[in-house]
This record gives sequence, C-alpha cells and structure tokens, in this order.
Amino acid sequence: MTSKCELVKKVDHRSALERDAGRLVNCRERVNFCPLGACALAGTGLPIDSIDAVSDRDFVLEFLAANSIAAVHLSRIGEEWVLWASEEFGFLTPSDSVSTGSSIMPQKKNPDPMELVRGKSARVVGDLMTVLVLCKGLPQAYNRDLQEDKEPLFDSVKAILGMLEGVPFRTSHEIVGRSVALCTTKNCQLGELKLDDLKAVHPVFESDVYEYLGVENAVNKFISYGSTGSEQVKEQLEDWRIQLGISS
Repeated sequence: MTSKCELVKKVDHRSALERDAGRLVNCRERVNFCPLGACALAGTGLPIDSIDAVSDRDFVLEFLAANSIAAVHLSRIGEEWVLWASEEFGFLTPSDSVSTGSSIMPQKKNPDPMELVRGKSARVVGDLMTVLVLCKGLPQAYNRDLQEDKEPLFDSVKAILGMLEGVPFRTSHEIVGRSVALCTTKNCQLGELKLDDLKAVHPVFESDVYEYLGVENAVNKFISYGSTGSEQVKEQLEDWRIQLGISS
C-alpha cells in the first residue's frame, strides 16, 4: 500500500523558508480579488455579495498569519545563531558584517542583527493578534472598527522586510560616514542631499529617510519620559510650572 502522505526528506531551515514562500503564493491566489463596486453596504447592481465584500478581512488575516509563521521561522534561525555564537557553545564566530562590538569587551562579537530578528518576530505575531481581536464579534457588513486594520498590516510588512533585508550596524556606520563625506564635498547638510545622491551611497535609502535627517527630526525622535524631544521638554516645563505655581 502506498501512503498518500509524502515523506519529509528535508529538515533544514531552507525547507521551512520554502514553505513560507509557498504560503504567501497560495495566499495571493485567494486574496487577489477586488471588492470595487460593493459600496458601503449593498448599493450596487453587480451580482456580488457586497455585504461580505465590505466586512471581510480574511485577506489581511491570512497574509498576517503567513507573515507570522515566517517570522517565527526567522526567529528560530536567529536564536540558533545567538546560541551557537555564545561562549558556551562556540560553534561559530560571526563575521564583522553580521555582528557588533561590545562597549565593555572589545574582543567580543555580538550577533545583534540576529537578536533583532528574534525580537521583531514578536511584533509580527502581535500584528496578527491585533487584527484577529479586531475582527472578533463584529456583525456582518462594514464597521468603522475595520479602519484599524491598516496599521498592523503595514507594520507586519515593514518588520518582515527589515528582518530579511536588515543592514548590520557596522555597515550602517559606514553608510553614515560616506554620506557625511558627500555632504562635505557638496558643502550641504544631510537633509539637503537628493534621494539619488543617497541611493548612490547605498540602495537601502528610501524617501522616508528625510523624516530622520536634520537636527530637529533627530531630537524629536527622543520620546521617552524626560528625554530631550520637544514634546517631552514641553511636558517637563509644564510640570515644573504647576509645581512652582507659575501660570503658563
């Protein structure tokens, strides 16, 4: 008797990643439909189930589920790198391109990119949980709750791409140095460089880089309590005004 189950002959990480790719391909076959014409509820003469079209978020959930499984696989790979690079195991020594130095132990190589991959997986799984809970208990047809599906969807994609295409710290440091050197040549600030100039330094740059360039943008990225970001400074000033009895 021949079994209907195909014997699993491959047990490496490549096999898991191959299944991840297959899930995304299969996902596209099911979600590649356009609900255009469904209107807000049932305002169309087209022969479609418009109520389901506007209330369904299966396409988001299925995609996020495929992303989450891939993230878990990438996290497991990251964990093995971190474990094997430890002093206790010593199975591998990460190259400079995928490690960073220690601030207190110069001889140490930290597999930081893999630790970040491991950490990002929690974010991707969290995005899936967000939309699952969002859709739980919603009645049929469109509900305004569903507008909250965009942020976790986009966040999941950004996180997965970052896990697959992340730039090591050492490389980032080099990129910044080359960008600054270019600014010196052109006698300009980083924020004044054109995107083509930045891409010539490294293709990792995208248009959103301008949200980070410049003194004001850099300072305002500090959002932790008591930090130097403008909003935090305003809160601290207001707090002291209240404590000192000074009217604003």
